[in-house]
Amino acid sequence: MFGLRVIFPLFMKTPSKAKRKDTTPIEHEEHVCSIIEALLYSCSSDNRKRVLSKFDENDCEKVERLVELFLSHSDRLRRYMNRMKKQGIQMDDDELHAERLNNGFYTLSIKFISNEN
Repeated sequence: MFGLRVIFPLFMKTPSKAKRKDTTPIEHEEHVCSIIEALLYSCSSDNRKRVLSKFDENDCEKVERLVELFLSHSDRLRRYMNRMKKQGIQMDDDELHAERLNNGFYTLSIKFISNEN
């Protein structure tokens, strides 16, 4: 689990455009959240506790960041859905789900705490 000291600084702050290279800030956030979710899902009980304990460090700053990401992505999804409604665009369920995933729902749907394993 040497990667925790690498992944959590990336979780806390999106790198500048020069350091990010080919991803947008939103893609960066999605990738980092996916990695943390995969760690929580795949790790043994002891290692999962290590990952979760990172959220308790520094006065729970990582929990605050998690809430910040949740709020920004839910707002982004809400604005997108309102825009779709105003424009009267009709989509089938699969198209709607794909569009929602592309507009913030993916990050919202990641389960950070898994009871499995």
